[in-house]
Amino acid sequence: MKLNVLNKDFFQTESGRRIGKKYFGHNFDEKKEAESVFKINKQNIDRTISQTENDTSAVQLIEPDFKNIFQESKEVLTGNIRKTNNTLTLHDLVKHYKNKEIVGEESLVCAMTLAAINNSSFGVEGFSGSGKTYIVDKLIELLPDVYKIQQSSELAIFNIAEKINGSKYIYIPELQKAMQNRKSPIIEVIKDLTEGKDSNRIVTRRKGSGVKEFSIKSGVTIIYTLAVENYFKKDEESSRRLIRLRTDASETHLEEIHEYKAKKRYSIRESEENKKALENKVKEHLRECIEMDDVRLIDPFSNQIMNMIPKTQKSVGYIDHYYSLLDGSAKFNFNNRKKANIDGKTYLLVNLEDHYNVYQIYFKEFIQTLKDLENEDENLTTEYASIQEPEWVSFFCSGDNILRESSQLEQLRLKIPSIVDEWYNSQVCNGILEISTYYEQDKIMIPLKQNEA
Repeated sequence: MKLNVLNKDFFQTESGRRIGKKYFGHNFDEKKEAESVFKINKQNIDRTISQTENDTSAVQLIEPDFKNIFQESKEVLTGNIRKTNNTLTLHDLVKHYKNKEIVGEESLVCAMTLAAINNSSFGVEGFSGSGKTYIVDKLIELLPDVYKIQQSSELAIFNIAEKINGSKYIYIPELQKAMQNRKSPIIEVIKDLTEGKDSNRIVTRRKGSGVKEFSIKSGVTIIYTLAVENYFKKDEESSRRLIRLRTDASETHLEEIHEYKAKKRYSIRESEENKKALENKVKEHLRECIEMDDVRLIDPFSNQIMNMIPKTQKSVGYIDHYYSLLDGSAKFNFNNRKKANIDGKTYLLVNLEDHYNVYQIYFKEFIQTLKDLENEDENLTTEYASIQEPEWVSFFCSGDNILRESSQLEQLRLKIPSIVDEWYNSQVCNGILEISTYYEQDKIMIPLKQNEA
């Protein structure tokens, strides 16, 4: 005997309706079905079973794997985010870049990858020969739909407008070469696109035969590299729209590279098969993160960042760079972040781990950017010197309090009463804060103080 799964009356539970809709094309009146209880019309089923037994031409359906269906329906609660089996960490990401011979730039590779995930325009700057283009090239290999702009005539960027419009990222290696002329159209293109506007230009046809309009559509992310010793410098307006990341030119980094090259000569290396397997996982994971649609973030720690950042004219605009990397971190770890669906919108809850890692990855660079762009009438040396790393237990407890008490999150607590406790328990085990970092394989453990636990 077979139940007639083509009859939508068979699917009466909430999970059943999801299965019926997804796998058998049934449509349901959500309001009516939500009020109904599990009922099956025995008479109709008996008649269906009888007809099926007596009719050899009846359609025979393969019984679905209900175990897997129910598991998937439990996870797909938010519409825009699907939990997968991919459990990559930032440490795995760093390991992939090391497999590509990138040494001692863990913070940089994480920062640029998180920016790309969040579709935030950025550039990697450094001295010639510091490896900036090589490093960014390794990221470009992982990203979908990248258009690389080669150096050519000033108007060439508009001649390739159609190709650019089919891309998700524009990659400009050695930006100073493309922008040697301050009036070059590419400067305005970058400003327009990073401001969220289309970039348009009307060009006169040859021999005066009319004009042609070109348009590069907004929604594309800019990635560039730039040699810092070059005479070209980005203006303040461009800098505000583009996250600046820099290669490490310190003596410590150079020593690390020499040590790596020496050890490589007597070490048993990772197999090429393992390296390729990890690369494929990273590429797949980044695509999943990038393809998230309309995902919003709930960050209960943002007040702590507000209190920590120097209050300058530049920090008002540049704090968005810091928030972009925090959003990228939460998206990268979406499989391990609590999710909520409110009024059809999908939300991810930011964890302490996101703030901890982004602080280690980017905070010094962020502060240095503010210093470099400081106005002549500003003297904030003392204020910068007073900034200290957060006390992470207090940092965490403040976020926990925001989630539990803030009136702005009342709707979240009413919609999903258990979500705050679930968020807390996903980070705290037996009174210990557990944080996965990009620089260590093992988690770091931070005991909560008894009066703050």
